[in-house]
Amino acid sequence: MAQQLYEEMIEIQSQPSPMTEDEIYKEVMDKKLGYARGRGYGEIGSSSSIAKRIRVEELQEAREKATNAEKELVSWLNMSRLKK
Repeated sequence: MAQQLYEEMIEIQSQPSPMTEDEIYKEVMDKKLGYARGRGYGEIGSSSSIAKRIRVEELQEAREKATNAEKELVSWLNMSRLKK
């Protein structure tokens, strides 16, 4: 369990994120494992920490999409310049 929490903190720190070390610690260590009715066994926590984690994941996905779109645009522009 401790190894898993440590690895999660390292993973969060390695990502481009506006979170401070204290926020990362709180997010990782604030989790509780147990049984949640309707969801089964797993992580249970405050809805705000779960919502925050979802927002961080969505932000990361949006950044990746924007980066990919930028690469495609640059590639397309380079191809159109070569045709001229």
